Amino acid sequence: MLKKVLVIVFFSVLMMSVSGCGNGNATSNSNSASSEDANVSAAVSNDTSTETDLKSTEDGETLGELEVRFGTNSKTFMVTLYDNDTTAELVRNIDADGMNLPIYHFDDFENYKVMQYYDIPSSFKIPSDPETVTSEKAGELYYSAPNRVILFYQDAEISGEFTKVGYMEDVKGLKDSVEDNTVVPGWSNKIISVDYSE
Repeated sequence: MLKKVLVIVFFSVLMMSVSGCGNGNATSNSNSASSEDANVSAAVSNDTSTETDLKSTEDGETLGELEVRFGTNSKTFMVTLYDNDTTAELVRNIDADGMNLPIYHFDDFENYKVMQYYDIPSSFKIPSDPETVTSEKAGELYYSAPNRVILFYQDAEISGEFTKVGYMEDVKGLKDSVEDNTVVPGWSNKIISVDYSE
């Protein structure tokens, strides 16, 4: 009889310990699952923000704006700058107080009635990723290697290999400002003034 009681007690204790281990594992698994859920949630949250970042880039994330004036009496035009390596390097070379770029040519180069270009120092090493562009709108700004920035101040159908730099949303008066730009005394040529703000 004593033997039976000991066997029953032994199995009872064994069952409780197994049951306790099971609960411990369940708790451990539960904590592990909660931890994994938290990690998955964090990963999903991170993935979502990454998708948002990518989407905003695709929608046209910018590097800021460029103020542009043609000569001393021009209205100010705002150029929204594309976020790319070419634009980043171009604006990196603009002084904190802005910069005046000389316009050496106006009516003696091809397509001068729709675009104007500005040569920048050859010491600037500007990366570019050109693509074929066939249709340009007034206010579009491009980089053309080597070391030339091109502004279209009228709509045009011109084929070329350009890297997009920026665009003007408000082009009212742009054509007149470009065409009315006069030679600046002391410079012996026309200028375009640019000022960068992030």
